[in-house]
Amino acid sequence: MKLGHGRVFGFLLAVVGMAACMQATGCSNTWNDRWRRMMPPTYAAGGTVTYRGKPLDGATVIFHPRDGVSPPRRAATGLTDASGHFTLTTVKPGDGAVAGAFLVSVQKTTAEIPGAVSVPPDEFGAFPLGADPTTATSLIPEMYALPETSGLTAEVRPHGRNQFTFALEEHPGGLHVHPRTTGSVSHRHRQ
Repeated sequence: MKLGHGRVFGFLLAVVGMAACMQATGCSNTWNDRWRRMMPPTYAAGGTVTYRGKPLDGATVIFHPRDGVSPPRRAATGLTDASGHFTLTTVKPGDGAVAGAFLVSVQKTTAEIPGAVSVPPDEFGAFPLGADPTTATSLIPEMYALPETSGLTAEVRPHGRNQFTFALEEHPGGLHVHPRTTGSVSHRHRQ
């Protein structure tokens, strides 16, 4: 059966038209593309973490959205450098965090690679291949690793510098969190 040029041309025109409509309306096959279109805007955010008065290098900082937020927001993460500074990432590296209130956790752990030295996890908490996560050891008080027990909160705002300073101490009674610039940070006092 031979197809006429008109039918082939019509079919190709329909395929191209559908592809153009999908592109124009934002149709995509990837979950990440769909999420980016639904995602609220992010705002540059970061800060500094100190432990016992010194910069905390290699710690993972996680901003967890507070419960009951609508529309749901994603967590933002950052990894501290040698000066204790971190830059938050939500979707793309360094894009910051969505506006709103967050519970904050800070983790600094190490794990053993059999027959080798201790290694830290990456900024998402994943250890390198070969590391035994069952040997993970927290290098700061474990209370900071969970948003419910860290006592750390922050609010990212659409306007402002959103730079936060978290001064961690050894003992829960000695926990101090200092706000800096227009980003706000608070400490939930324990009874």
